[in-house]
Parts: sequence; structure tokens; C-alpha cells
Amino acid sequence: TAEALSAALRASLFANVDRPVAAVYADDDDGQPALYVRLNVSDVASLHELRDRVLASEFEAAVTDALRTQPLKAGRGAKPLTMRVDATQFAERYEASLLSLEQLTPHQRDVLERTRGKHTVEVRAAAGTGKTFLAMHRMREVLEHEPSATILFVARNPPLCYFVASWLCAREKAQRKRALLLARVHFLFAPLEEGVRAFTIREHELHPTSPPAGHAPYSLLVVDEAHHLYPDPAARATIESHMTEGVTSRLLLSDISQS
Repeated sequence: TAEALSAALRASLFANVDRPVAAVYADDDDGQPALYVRLNVSDVASLHELRDRVLASEFEAAVTDALRTQPLKAGRGAKPLTMRVDATQFAERYEASLLSLEQLTPHQRDVLERTRGKHTVEVRAAAGTGKTFLAMHRMREVLEHEPSATILFVARNPPLCYFVASWLCAREKAQRKRALLLARVHFLFAPLEEGVRAFTIREHELHPTSPPAGHAPYSLLVVDEAHHLYPDPAARATIESHMTEGVTSRLLLSDISQS
């Protein structure tokens, strides 16, 4: 089954990976037979493509079709396998994997170095190449080296803002330090007209709230998917209304194919 699954994966998604399946585990503790599959993902782009295709149910359909053409070791008369993905389990493991990511690639470190000391920087790269990951590292640097700094992260997608807040919190083990960090990082997401939000932690979950009154001007403004937000005059005006001349630097993240 592992060999057939590997062949199916190469045919449907991981064409450049020699052994996409690292391990297969069987489980039927709840009476429902299941396989846990550990994959070798070669790059961030493949990981994001896997995420998109799994959550859109495209992945299980492609693998099921490919498996039907693979000979299985079960012998003659064996029924064709059908792939069913537990989307909830996948999303939980995907988020846990991303939250654990810490190290930048050499190229990302070079780009990060070039963002320092600049008033406005636009990072253009293809989707899935780690632009947001780079920006989170820049945010962490500012928070660590500028004790009074506050940051505004802007994205159309609310779940992305929750993820960024979760990633930053995961770097702080002490509950008090996490609360202090969240008081210094604010978020603006759709609908933008509802204004800036902050997050607090209640019962181990993030909850949106109003940012602390009288906070310092933003030292850093990060705009994810700027290629979507900045062409909209109203969205751009809303975003830049939070900038303070001579204080706020901008880091714009854009898809190179659309920016």
C-alpha cells in the first residue's frame, strides 16, 4: 500500500520527490480503519499547495484516481482503495507544523537583512515562498530590540492574523510575557472599516478586542497581500492612516505574479 500511495502522490502532486511517503501507520482504535501517512515535503510551496488541495477536497480525489491504477500487494480480488482525508486532523497538524517553524533559509536571512533600516520595503515573491514567515521574524526582531515599539499587521484574511499572533505567542513561554507581547502587536483585517484589533488569551484561545488606549505610534507596518489591498484607494487610505511620518516603516508583501 505504501508503494502504491507513493506512486499516486508522485503522479498527483509530488512529481519531483523520489519518496514522498516517509511512513504509514494503521489505526482502528475507534472501530474505523484509518491510515496515518507521514509525507516528505520538499519545500514551502509544496506544503501550501498540499494544504490548498486537501482543504478543497482535490487531493483525496486525485490520489483515489491514481490508486485505482496501482497494483496492490493484497492480491487478486482486493477492492480499490479510496482516499478520505480528515480535514480537521490535517488542519491541526498543518498549523502545529507551521507554529514550530523557526529557522529562515539563507536566502530569507539575506532578504531580512536588507529590510533593516529601510523606511519602505516591498518583498515580491511567488505564493508559498515564505514571505509571511520572513515578516514574522522581522516583527519578532522589532519586539525584542525595541522595547517600546508597537506593530500593526494588516491582512485581508482574519485566520492569517490569528496565525501570526499564535506564532509570536509560541515563542514566549511565560503567560505574562505573552500578554505583554499581544498588547504591542495589533491587527487590521477584513472588513477594514471595523478598525484595528488586538488579541487577548482566554482559556488558551485568542480573542479579538480593542487595542490598548494611548498606545505608541506604530514602529512597523506589515501589509500581507499588498498587491490586493494597495490598488484599492479606500483600503490603502485606511491602512496608511495608521502610519506616523518619521516613525513608521513599512514592509509590504506581494505576489510577484500579481504585484
